[in-house]
Amino acid sequence: MLTALGIPPTIRPRHVGRATEAADVNDEALLSVARHWTWADCVKEQFGSALIGSAPDDVWSFYSRPEVGYMFIWYALLFAVCEGLKEQDVKIPGVQAEIDGLYKKLRRCRNAVAHVQPKYWSRKLLDFVVLPENATAVRTVHDAIGEWIRDELFGRKLASPEDFT
Repeated sequence: MLTALGIPPTIRPRHVGRATEAADVNDEALLSVARHWTWADCVKEQFGSALIGSAPDDVWSFYSRPEVGYMFIWYALLFAVCEGLKEQDVKIPGVQAEIDGLYKKLRRCRNAVAHVQPKYWSRKLLDFVVLPENATAVRTVHDAIGEWIRDELFGRKLASPEDFT
């Protein structure tokens, strides 16, 4: 269990120089981002498990397939993580350009997931998923943010490697 789930040692602003570019992130804000990333990671795992199987029989069954639901929920949660990092002015080394490039597209996708769209084949959903490079970028960003979060949690002694096994 994360040590921070008890009583956090301190909830105060702190300068983070390890992986960010001069961002001030307090422990509680970091834990909030980590919580959403953990949810996104769980849904990503469900998405991967659900991918095993056959392709849809017809185009109309696309949205009813479990893996499609998991994918869109994962993307929506990943946007929440990116938004939380942006609000804290956190830059993730090595992938910040990819995060910036995906940000508006992921926001549109999240909005379409969280709000019923007037059209079944909403462009907010489809414009993002029809480009294979977006899926690759999402995986890269997701994994890099996860590594950054783990490094920060370990560095602050808010978690240990056993918390991530």
